[in-house]
Amino acid sequence: MKNIYSLFLFCLLFSSCTKLDEAIPSYLYIAEPIIQTDYTEQGTDQHRLSSVWLTLDTLTLGVFELPALVPIIGNGEIPLLIRPGIPKNGALDDLLIYPVFSQYRDTIEFESTVTDTIQPIFTYRSNCQFVLLNDFENSNNFEALEEEVVFQSVEEENLVFEGLRSGHVAINENVSSFTLATIEDISIPDLSAPTFVEFNYKCDAIMSFFVTGIRVNNAVAFLDDILFIYPSDDWNKIYVDLSEYLVIQEEVQNLKIGFRASLPDTLSQANFYFDNIKVVHLPL
Repeated sequence: MKNIYSLFLFCLLFSSCTKLDEAIPSYLYIAEPIIQTDYTEQGTDQHRLSSVWLTLDTLTLGVFELPALVPIIGNGEIPLLIRPGIPKNGALDDLLIYPVFSQYRDTIEFESTVTDTIQPIFTYRSNCQFVLLNDFENSNNFEALEEEVVFQSVEEENLVFEGLRSGHVAINENVSSFTLATIEDISIPDLSAPTFVEFNYKCDAIMSFFVTGIRVNNAVAFLDDILFIYPSDDWNKIYVDLSEYLVIQEEVQNLKIGFRASLPDTLSQANFYFDNIKVVHLPL
C-alpha cells in the first residue's frame, strides 16, 4: 500500500493509546447531503437523511449524525465510502442504511491539521421501482372512505410544503374521524424485497399509517396499523419500512396504504396535511 495510515475516532475510549494521543489528526467535515432526482419519474428531492455510515479504505468508522466533523490519523490519499442513513419509521434512535439510495465514493488527500469538506450526493438506485408517486400537483390518488369527510388539495402558500399544492383533511366535533386510502391497489412485485413509503406531513393530532388488503388463503380482509404518527406543527418527513411487515405476509391481494385518525377529546378541530407520498420498491 502506497500510504500506510491508521484511523481513530476517540482515543479516550482506549486507555492504552498514548502514542495515538501524540498524533496530530486531520479532519473530515461531512456536510448535509444533496439528493438528485428525476422529478417526473422519482418525485421530490427533499429528504431527511440524518446520519451516514463512513468507511475509509476498508475500515468502517461508524455512524455519524449530520453534519459531522470526523478526526482522522493518517496522511495521503485515502478512498472513502459513505452510505446514507434514515431514522427508521421516524425513530431517531433506530437508524437504518437507506437501501434505495446509492452510495457515495471519493478519494481524499488527507493532511495533518487540515479539514477537508465533502457534501455527499445520493441518487435513487437505477433499478428502483416507484409504485406510487403523489405530489398533489395535478392529481390525487387517495380518497376518503367516509362520505362526510372532504380530502382535497390546498393552495395557500403558508400551508403548502412545496410546489403549488398539498393534501389536506380536517376533522371536528361533527365529523370526528377520517380514513384515507389509495384509490387503486398497490402492486408490490416481490413482498420479500425492500419496500419503503416516504411522505411529508404535519398534523394536529395522532394519526396512524396502515396497510389494508385481503388474504388470499381465507379471503379475509385486514387492516393493520403499521405506525402511529405524533402531532407536528412543522412539516416533517417519515420513511416507513414496510419490508419486515410484507416479508411475513402470505399471498395478499387488493393491497392499499392509508392514514386514519380520530379527534382527541382535547381538541375541537384537527388538521392533517400531506405531500410527496411515495412507495419505493427495490427488487432483489
